[in-house]
Amino acid sequence: MSNLHKKSPYAALHRSVNRSELDKVVGAASLVWNQKPQDIVGRRRTGAFIEPRHSVMMVLYERGHSMVQIGKALDGRDHGAVLHGLRNVRAWIETDKKFRKRWEAFQRIMDEADNGPKEVVITLRCNIPGFRSLSQRQVLLAALKLVRDKSPRAHSVTILEDER
Repeated sequence: MSNLHKKSPYAALHRSVNRSELDKVVGAASLVWNQKPQDIVGRRRTGAFIEPRHSVMMVLYERGHSMVQIGKALDGRDHGAVLHGLRNVRAWIETDKKFRKRWEAFQRIMDEADNGPKEVVITLRCNIPGFRSLSQRQVLLAALKLVRDKSPRAHSVTILEDER
């Protein structure tokens, strides 16, 4: 076997970030920061894109991708730009409450994207006059209104999360 066919110890550096994984991470960031995915991965350096872009870098890094891979996936940035982004995210988590809330929401969305949504079972006991003449949707909306308005006719609400 020639040396050309041996697997390089640096092969991991040369593989790229899986496109579907990148789309999933960028999509989650676009939901949290309300930015277009193409703006998050693009070259623009506007302030509104920095937090989501750097957060995407951090998630990809935490998933085992190298700084070189991440930079290539995010419109050809170099590893220094990725290192800068990782340092920023770490600092923001420690010092910026608004960012920390967004980061936690981002992490929850990523967890749900990876593991599937948690199932929520809601049991509501309430008194809805004339419910037999209402559709199932109308009964549900009436019950939700009673809960929202904290009506005394809503006797109890139980929410159970199914931890898969």
